Amino acid sequence: MDCVVEVVEFVGWDMSTDLNLEKMNSNTIDSFSDSITKEKNSETTKITDKGKNTDTYNSNSNYNSATNSNFDSNSSSNSKSDSDFEASVGMSRKWDARKAGKEVAENTLKKLNHKPSFFLLFSTIHYEKHGGFQEFLNGVWDILPEGTPLIGGTVAGFMNPEGCYTRGASALAVYYPKMDVAVGIGKNTRKNPKKAAKFLSDSLLKSHKESKYSHPLLLCYMPGGTVPQLFGFGRRKVIKSGFGGKISLNLLDQSIKLIQMGPGREEEVIESLGVNLKDWYIFGGSSMDNLIQARSYQFSNHEIRQLDIVGLGIKSDLESKIVTTYGLNKTGKKLHITKKGLRNCVLKEIDGKPATKEFLKRINWPEDYLDDRLYTKTFYYPLGYEYKGVLRPQIIGAFLGDNIACGYSIKTNEVEILSASGKSLLNAMVDASQQISTFHPKIIVGVACATQLETLGNSIYQAFDQIKNHLNGKPFVVGFYAGEESYSPQSPAKQLYDSFNLTCLH
Repeated sequence: MDCVVEVVEFVGWDMSTDLNLEKMNSNTIDSFSDSITKEKNSETTKITDKGKNTDTYNSNSNYNSATNSNFDSNSSSNSKSDSDFEASVGMSRKWDARKAGKEVAENTLKKLNHKPSFFLLFSTIHYEKHGGFQEFLNGVWDILPEGTPLIGGTVAGFMNPEGCYTRGASALAVYYPKMDVAVGIGKNTRKNPKKAAKFLSDSLLKSHKESKYSHPLLLCYMPGGTVPQLFGFGRRKVIKSGFGGKISLNLLDQSIKLIQMGPGREEEVIESLGVNLKDWYIFGGSSMDNLIQARSYQFSNHEIRQLDIVGLGIKSDLESKIVTTYGLNKTGKKLHITKKGLRNCVLKEIDGKPATKEFLKRINWPEDYLDDRLYTKTFYYPLGYEYKGVLRPQIIGAFLGDNIACGYSIKTNEVEILSASGKSLLNAMVDASQQISTFHPKIIVGVACATQLETLGNSIYQAFDQIKNHLNGKPFVVGFYAGEESYSPQSPAKQLYDSFNLTCLH
């Protein structure tokens, strides 16, 4: 049975909705608002399952390298005793970095009866300017038992049982005795994505070599794409001059190699992980800020990183599932690509004509419609193509003169203009939660496209209430990222945009 369920729907969305964020305009996007929420307090949501689960937690390994643990995807937890499984979700809305770190750890751990087997930590970018992320992490470790495997990173926002937020921190902690857990890293994902993936894979395989459990799951977070400061151009997503576009394209290529800014190359990382860990389930997201796309951070035990992938490798007697849904429809408008560039991430020509002008012509947009807030327009109409049986949506990242820059490589010579609506995106979220609930999950971790926060606004609560109902009290955290990555033995490695993804242990 295929563990990845892909639902392709489509509608369109209303940008006037705003998740209690105020209108998302150029003046408010940087602050990205206090809350998307129906303001609730930051109490921990804790779930203790009732069933059978007996894995052992390996606490004697080097967590900076990797330990043992396994999540798999082919059985329900009904046959196992849930009395051994504990999980809890907590959060903090404090502004001060250290206080927030301490509070999110306290709220997450206060209902666990044992030292956690692992700890997933998610934060919005705000703590960068309110004490810094090292202080934030230090606050977590003021409370978290030493030696607990921890990974995480920055997100544009998050959803948990308390609501949806674009400021704050959330965490998920799990205790399970039949589980081996390892933390690993891979350095410099933009500079050498294959090497980073190989280093992470090797460290996890080495750490899990003696594990007696057969179900592996890797949760991982890596730097997402950024818009670099280009000499003479600044940080811009639209350059209308053809000559300026050529120069900026060359500068973008150099920025990736020299300062590791620009496209994240996450697709190359996840594809290499899929080769190196072919029997594993792999699930992750591209860290980001508050949709400015200037920087991101990853957390690995006591360390803050900005250039590296961090991974939590788990082996246990529990299985995992991955569910992927889309809120996208095909329009029938197809583009034949005749020239590409920058590792096939840039469209240079469509039907032998300059790509930007031809795209605008096909979609009936005037040229002056494009500005540096272009993603608020183009994520209504992503490009997409099918490859290895999987729909691959692409959000246009920049118009550089005659060139269209995308987030990851386009592997075919034909793409289709897709469309979306608020209704279709909400339906995709609800559908994913309904599907994952059929596996009787013990915990759920989600990765969703960050643009959905701005797209849906307060309307996201139409989905949240149903998601919470479907998950029926189980602990869950969904982060909103710059990209969504997954792999399973049944489905190829992929990086996606405009998708909603859930994984679970069951």
